[in-house]
Amino acid sequence: MKGTDLEWVTPHAARKTVLTAVNHQLGSKVAAAVAGHADDALIISTYGEKASMAPNVTSITEAMFARNRPVADEQIG
Repeated sequence: MKGTDLEWVTPHAARKTVLTAVNHQLGSKVAAAVAGHADDALIISTYGEKASMAPNVTSITEAMFARNRPVADEQIG
């Protein structure tokens, strides 16, 4: 991608990034179809199985790292 901020991106890196995202979000069969593979065996061996959805812990991590979070009573006294 010469002439852009993405000069470091190679076709291989772009393909791997896209196939990883497709595999994790839509599964190995869809990723194999996007890649032009006859089956999903290579996708599974390269990128693994579809990632399972973890619980949403956004509120917990945001509270942990909030810059202006309130001070708890036990921290004051």
